[in-house]
Amino acid sequence: MLPIDDIRAILAIDQQGMLRCVDQLPDVVTAAFERGAACSIPSGPFQDVFVCGMGGSAISGELLRDLVQAEAPFSVRVHRGDNLPAWVGAQTLGIFLSYSGNTAETLGAFREAIRRGVPSVLVTSGGEAEQLAVAAHIPVVKLAAGWQPRAALGDLYFSLLGLVSQLPGCPPLDVGQAVHTLTTARSLYGMAVPTEFNPAKKLAVALLGKTPLILGTQGSTEAVVVRWKCQLNENAKTTTLAGILPEFTHNDIVNFTATQHPHVVIVCLQSPADSPLIHRQTNHTLDLLRPCVGGIFPVSAEGDSVLSRQLQHIMLGDSVSGYLG
Repeated sequence: MLPIDDIRAILAIDQQGMLRCVDQLPDVVTAAFERGAACSIPSGPFQDVFVCGMGGSAISGELLRDLVQAEAPFSVRVHRGDNLPAWVGAQTLGIFLSYSGNTAETLGAFREAIRRGVPSVLVTSGGEAEQLAVAAHIPVVKLAAGWQPRAALGDLYFSLLGLVSQLPGCPPLDVGQAVHTLTTARSLYGMAVPTEFNPAKKLAVALLGKTPLILGTQGSTEAVVVRWKCQLNENAKTTTLAGILPEFTHNDIVNFTATQHPHVVIVCLQSPADSPLIHRQTNHTLDLLRPCVGGIFPVSAEGDSVLSRQLQHIMLGDSVSGYLG
């Protein structure tokens, strides 16, 4: 029996409970969305949404960007840093995410936003950021404490979705469908499902001892690629590469097809909503790479909504990172 098919072995090794956190994801998203939707945001109109954070907080902003960019009348820009860009002003809704409330980079940008009077909202579990927000009369979406920040994605992302759902023109967000998608994914990737029937465990076995290259598409699976990379870095302590189509076909491909890379295994995140051009480029790219790498695993997410497809990929990636760890 593989260790990943022995729940007692998993729980003994996974002392931070990362796989349990993945398992709980379907259970937290509704309450998180409702908290965000119940928070009174500053009055607009806003041309831009500026999402500031690091790590698991920033990835929520990048997922939001990919989710709404095709339909929303506002742009979403994500900032990972301690400064505040000059363009952020009165027509920008600043959303600052810091799970701990003590993230140095986010605190630096948040202080500057307060100084400039930028319309802002804070999403946090507490810390210095909450104290600053209360003193400046800035709305706060208060999260429950106790998670590892990277495990708080459900709280962070769906609180953010609840906030932006209040903006005019925001695409409809079906939280009930999101819960259904995550619950179905949990039934496929859960700890009790043996490797023989568990795609997440199978992929984790294939990545063992390899260098994963997570390949995705700009504006479609781009943010999910970053999530996979970060989770494999942190949960599995695995060096992980990332590539984004179509840019990948203009430079990275030259290196990967110039010599053999038997230690590299490609996981290609695909969406049925990608354009015909991207589908052709993806297929051609994988054909070129196949003789040069140690394996290729296409992973397609189905469903009618961008959010549903995002969540399928996230649930799989988080599970793979836990099993590989």
